[in-house]
Amino acid sequence: MFKATGRLWASKPFFKQITAGIVANYRADVGCPHTYRDFIRLLHARYTKDMLDWPVSKLSTVTRGSMYLQMEPEISCKEYLKLYEYRKMIDKKGSHGSKCRYAFNKAPFTHGTVDSYVISYEGRGYSGQSRRVPVQETAKA
Repeated sequence: MFKATGRLWASKPFFKQITAGIVANYRADVGCPHTYRDFIRLLHARYTKDMLDWPVSKLSTVTRGSMYLQMEPEISCKEYLKLYEYRKMIDKKGSHGSKCRYAFNKAPFTHGTVDSYVISYEGRGYSGQSRRVPVQETAKA
């Protein structure tokens, strides 16, 4: 994605850096691997214009290194505590309207780094391993 976006923006005067947001679920990092609630946050990878000529293998190494640093359990715990405090403050508000205003204005995931693009994932439900259902079973149901 970086190389494609970089080629598209190469001649633009605003192009100095491309930042990718990569979605990560850190519930296992904070000791809650089986919770029904996802603890989602964006991990950021920053690329500069001079990295356009780098081989994909080198870009992958830089990206993985950046991700590993941001996935440290201590950082995940800090992120969880921020989210916990945010939800606690919402609960302290009296009316539904004031809760919504606070949630909108103070949301931890709407302030901070602005990404050029976001890479998401398809999550797996808490129910455990997925099971293939034979065609015959679905036809009977």
